[in-house]
Amino acid sequence: ADADAGSVDKLKQGAVRAMLRHLRGELSLHASAVAIGKRSALFVGASGSGKSTFAAYLGERGWPVLADDVAHLDQSEDAFLVQPSEGAHFLMHDACVALGIAPDEERVKTRVAVKTVGEASKLAAMFSFVDDDAVRVTRVAGYEMIQILSPCVARFVFDEPAALRTDLGRLGTLLAKVPLYRIGRPRGFEHLAEVEQRMLEVVQ
Repeated sequence: ADADAGSVDKLKQGAVRAMLRHLRGELSLHASAVAIGKRSALFVGASGSGKSTFAAYLGERGWPVLADDVAHLDQSEDAFLVQPSEGAHFLMHDACVALGIAPDEERVKTRVAVKTVGEASKLAAMFSFVDDDAVRVTRVAGYEMIQILSPCVARFVFDEPAALRTDLGRLGTLLAKVPLYRIGRPRGFEHLAEVEQRMLEVVQ
């Protein structure tokens, strides 16, 4: 059977583009991202942590989406820019229902088109999603920043020390210029609005 066109485009704009960028020494992260006015916020976390669902929620609220699960970052003078890469989310059925989106019953994940932008957006803050018993936002500092973001780097060359040094160098520069926060929240969808409010307090 022919491959689904949406899935192919997602692969091209996400993993394939990240591979080509990595071979050029550029930085991409396994993350979702949205534009907040003229700035942007980036979300990382383990698979199933809710970063794509939260980005989709923000998209439904009118914030343009820059990335669903692979964010491409370029350094520009003293800032990092998030390049727009994806115009759709792929959501599990429960996330679709929670967001008021009709799920595709024939597929495990539903493709949901989102509002996006045509230009890069200055990255204002990064957020790591973790489970907690209440919504909390705390600034991350020191070596823990590397521990959180290093696994998120989209890597395709693993056995070359020079490539690893390049990755760590770019990651260090990113962390020196863009703050990283931990967002703790209970599992489920009922706290999305509170998470949005706390995130906006940091970004805006």
